[in-house]
Amino acid sequence: EVTKPLTEAHIIHPWYKPIETLDRSWQMPNHSSKFQVQLLTKKAIIPNKAYASDAAWDIFAAEDCVANENGVAIVPTHIKLQYEKGYYGQLKTKSSQAIKGITVLGGILDEGYKGEIKVILQRALQPDLKIKQGEKVAQLIICKNEDVTEENVHLEERGIRGFGSSGKWAKDSETLKDREKRLKQILNITTSKDPEITLEQKEQL
Repeated sequence: EVTKPLTEAHIIHPWYKPIETLDRSWQMPNHSSKFQVQLLTKKAIIPNKAYASDAAWDIFAAEDCVANENGVAIVPTHIKLQYEKGYYGQLKTKSSQAIKGITVLGGILDEGYKGEIKVILQRALQPDLKIKQGEKVAQLIICKNEDVTEENVHLEERGIRGFGSSGKWAKDSETLKDREKRLKQILNITTSKDPEITLEQKEQL
């Protein structure tokens, strides 16, 4: 009964049925070979393609949501994704949303991200945005990361961090080359015969 009005309004697909028993194992969505999905609650809906030739999978809201004063809503999906090595996901705005002035913000789902997928939506001109449970909120495209190599893949570095965490992670971390360079600078300063150390050298220490 809960999903009947959503089905009749074509918000969710007619074949969809609520989950009776939650299966938390990794599942392959229809027409997929590059990623798998884990459902976190019975409210979760597995991503779906209407046709095999479609470029993207529909992503669904797991809860009712209301946008903040800026017209931004963060929509839980109650799903996690994992990809074949060298692939990642992108969340894109659906054409039906664009017509209403709704946009998906952000949208890059890195291969190493292990947390729940959440969709950021905004309708700036009409901030009274309301999302219903079961509504399609984005479309998921699976992309190949051409820059991935054996040497630079560290999936566990990101974990469940999201929403800007990579910037802080990069700021707080140094590469091995950076550390080696810094150690050499410190070694040169501390072993120098010149008793006077410049201000720049003090900052390096």
